[in-house]
Amino acid sequence: FRSTKDTPAHVLPSEEPASAVFSGAYAGVSISWQSLDVEQRGSLAAGYFGLGDYETIAAGKLPDLSEQSFRIGVQAGYNWRVGRLYFGPRFAVDFGEMEASMSRVDTLIDNGEGGTWKHHGKLSVSSDFLATASLKLGIAVTENVGVYGIGGISMSDIDVNASGKHVISDGEESVSFLPWQAANSETKIG
Repeated sequence: FRSTKDTPAHVLPSEEPASAVFSGAYAGVSISWQSLDVEQRGSLAAGYFGLGDYETIAAGKLPDLSEQSFRIGVQAGYNWRVGRLYFGPRFAVDFGEMEASMSRVDTLIDNGEGGTWKHHGKLSVSSDFLATASLKLGIAVTENVGVYGIGGISMSDIDVNASGKHVISDGEESVSFLPWQAANSETKIG
């Protein structure tokens, strides 16, 4: 490295003087378009114990869930520059709730005369934030234009809520019974 009155200290002797646009600390805000996709691997089945074996009277694969949304985020990082190459760590957090949900009603018994036994169920999957820690590697095309790529690790909270109830109806009146609810929350890293 060399340092003269007219040349910044971070420029290699063989390089032309360039602005410090791609070196040093930076921070900013961002708007991103993100997707929450849930692949259902199981199926929903309901049945009863009859005179013989357990009989399945309603079954079906649960549909996949998907939600897309804008999120607002903040980011900060630091770049070092060597010639036209610049590199450094980058940290970002995107905020905004994304929720994909489905409701489903399965008929377990239908006597054909208005009498039914149905199961009403709801499933929702949501995420409140996405945080990333990554490394950036880029090349300065001109003094003010650069191209870069990032790679790293992401972390997000995932909340799953499921609930349901059974409803018996004679066509005029309905009775709800056996309500159930389940919830799980965990942080996923990828």
